[in-house]
Amino acid sequence: MKTILSLLLSLSFLFPINATAGHHRTPFHGEMPQSKEDRQKWFQEVRELKHQFLAKELKLTKEQQNAFFPLYDHMEDENRKVNQEVRLMERRVYELKGEATDLDYQKATEAIYEVKAKEVEIDMKYKEEFSKILNSRQMFLLKGVERKFTRDLMDRHQKIKNK
Repeated sequence: MKTILSLLLSLSFLFPINATAGHHRTPFHGEMPQSKEDRQKWFQEVRELKHQFLAKELKLTKEQQNAFFPLYDHMEDENRKVNQEVRLMERRVYELKGEATDLDYQKATEAIYEVKAKEVEIDMKYKEEFSKILNSRQMFLLKGVERKFTRDLMDRHQKIKNK
């Protein structure tokens, strides 16, 4: 389940969402931005939308938001880095085509399976920090709200794609 969520979150950066006045628009109309600057803009728009969503669903106070989101963003950055490293290793093996050795495949496979453990380790580290900011109810709801955000994001992407 964690891998699926990570994949969906990674995919969430393949399409833009912009929150303005409670209305969502997609500046790139579902197409992948070509420039690094556009991808950064995308990333920031999705992050801001996620902040708004989490704040609303978890009923975070302004004080909680100010303390929580920098930590939350740092956790997501750590998880994204771990996933990017694994995807880079996979890409390298694919680029070797028929020249990849058994050792290349073994190392890439090991990294793919170990990424889950690394994500859990990161999540557990931040769980302790989050529990100092969020109440018990908010802590309980957090993972479910993250999944809901991802589902909503994927649903919006599908609607754009089907237009």
